[in-house]
Amino acid sequence: MKWKFLLVGVSFLTVIQKCQDLLKKDRSITITTEYIQNSHFTEGNRSFGIQRLRLKDGIDSNTIIIDSINVNHFPLDSFEIDPEFEFRTFINPWDEKWKTKPLYFNQFNGFLWGKTRYEKTDSIIGNLELETWYRFHGIYPENVFSIICYVNEKGKVKQYFISLY
Repeated sequence: MKWKFLLVGVSFLTVIQKCQDLLKKDRSITITTEYIQNSHFTEGNRSFGIQRLRLKDGIDSNTIIIDSINVNHFPLDSFEIDPEFEFRTFINPWDEKWKTKPLYFNQFNGFLWGKTRYEKTDSIIGNLELETWYRFHGIYPENVFSIICYVNEKGKVKQYFISLY
C-alpha cells in the first residue's frame, strides 16, 4: 500500500517539476493589447482560447492587488468568464512563421475566431481592453498552464502563469 502512495507522490512531483522547468526556461510568450506571440505554436499545437474575466458579484476590486498576487495562490475563484468575449482559434493553414510572428487581435491573420474550435465567425476580436483581466488557455503543447493577464490603465500587460495541476 505504501508503494502506491509513493508512486502517486513521485508522479505528482514529476508534473510539478515539469511545470517549474517550463516557467524557468521559457518566457517566450508575449502578450500585448494588440497581439500574442508564442514560440510554442506548432503544427500539432495551433489552437488556443482567450476569455475576458470579470470579478464575481460581491468581490471588491480593491482586494485584488495586482503587484502582490502570489501565483501559487492566484484568486481565480474570484473571477467569472464574460460570455461576451470568449473566443477560440485554430491557426489554419499552418506556417512556421507563427512561432515568431505576432498574431494580431485587431487585424485579420488569415484565419477566423469563434466561440468554439469549429464555429468560426470573426476575422478580428479587437484589442484587449484597459483595466481588464483575460485568460489564455491551450497555448502550451502540454496544456499545463493558463496565462491570466491584467491590462492596466496604461496598456501594460501583466502575466500570471497558472498551473492547471
